[in-house]
Amino acid sequence: MGNPSTRRNRRLALVAIAVAVPLLALPARAEDPLDPYLGNPGRTLPNLVPNVEDVQVQDHRFTESGFEQGAFLWFDTRAQNLGRVPVQITIDEVETPESSTVSQCVSWRNPQAHICRETERVGGYRWHAAHDHFHYEEFAAYQLRHVAPDGRPDYSDAGLVRLSDKVSFCFLDSEQADPNARPTAFYTDVNCSAPAVMGISPGWTDIYQSDLEGQSLSLEGVPNGRYALIIDMDYANTLRETNDDDNYVEVTIEISDSDDETHPLGRKAEIVGKRWPAPSDRGTGVTTTTTTTTVPVPPTTAPTSTTTVPERVRALSRDSVPVRPVFRERPPASARAAECSGWNSTCTRSWTTTR
Repeated sequence: MGNPSTRRNRRLALVAIAVAVPLLALPARAEDPLDPYLGNPGRTLPNLVPNVEDVQVQDHRFTESGFEQGAFLWFDTRAQNLGRVPVQITIDEVETPESSTVSQCVSWRNPQAHICRETERVGGYRWHAAHDHFHYEEFAAYQLRHVAPDGRPDYSDAGLVRLSDKVSFCFLDSEQADPNARPTAFYTDVNCSAPAVMGISPGWTDIYQSDLEGQSLSLEGVPNGRYALIIDMDYANTLRETNDDDNYVEVTIEISDSDDETHPLGRKAEIVGKRWPAPSDRGTGVTTTTTTTTVPVPPTTAPTSTTTVPERVRALSRDSVPVRPVFRERPPASARAAECSGWNSTCTRSWTTTR
């Protein structure tokens, strides 16, 4: 039955969602009843720019199905909003989030107060079982390529070393990218579990840490040397932005031997350069990117969900929001491997966050 306090908190959460969704995301429309009094602010869009700060060589990784040992390149992905308004997406069908389309705010009555004037449909959600919450579908793709003699990535077919699956994201404010941005986060991980609204505030970045599921590429059979790690964000241009040409970064990394005991395989990775090339300067062998800046036709249906969504999440805030595990310092690799052998829930909660 639950105690009265729990039931009261659940009712308050439902009321909060019922109030917040209409205020944060009004239906798509060309005209607003307030326009004659307040004027038409027009379209105001964010600008997402990817970045990478952390690369590592590790002896394991976490996957959707379990724990895998081997040799892997870990890397973080930072979705920086360098625009003047939030990246904000809202669910179109609150009762069925796993099959709902989502819409992005494209016109703001007051971006500081997060009051949206107009939205456009941009994509869908998927339930991410490993992270235990919803993600925006197919947001990023990763490549590892050989480096050509000129220092740029080798975009020939032979230059491709590894290719990721399409990666989905939950959007939230992880840290400030601009010291002049608002001092506190507005979008948090609560928005991922009860996905009425997700977003990244202007001047903030969403960080997918290098130890998370999906943030690695296999290094089995890959020798030491220089490589290009490529992050292609919003590769299908589904989100509306002021600039689609800076959603792509080439990160030159050096993989080498190491005597440092903190490097479990006796190998390390270091960033030695970064470049944000224009679409015309990305070579001809890119197989996962869409360089056209044509605005796509808004989807009428969301991607079909093949995963069962827990009832506590389907009902959004009827049940308690899952507690995000606290990330603690790792012990030596041998201890991690022993604890995680066979893959168990204790290992999941101990060594990863649930972004």
